[in-house]
Amino acid sequence: MPLSKAKEIGAIGLFDDKYSENVKIYMIGSNDPAEAYSKEFCGGPHVDFTGKLKSFKIIRQENLGRGMKRLYAKVG
Repeated sequence: MPLSKAKEIGAIGLFDDKYSENVKIYMIGSNDPAEAYSKEFCGGPHVDFTGKLKSFKIIRQENLGRGMKRLYAKVG
């Protein structure tokens, strides 16, 4: 999807200068951007708590700092 279209539908990303003109969008809750509660690019979606994901399998974990972790997981 073009970067401009991703921004238009409300996808969240950081460091605009690192994204190419085409990005992949990850949505949680629905494949319809109007209904999805998370629309993000660059590495996948984020959730406040893992309970929102229902079923998932942790593939990898990184420690980001005190009390902060990044999980890489398969959802579904």
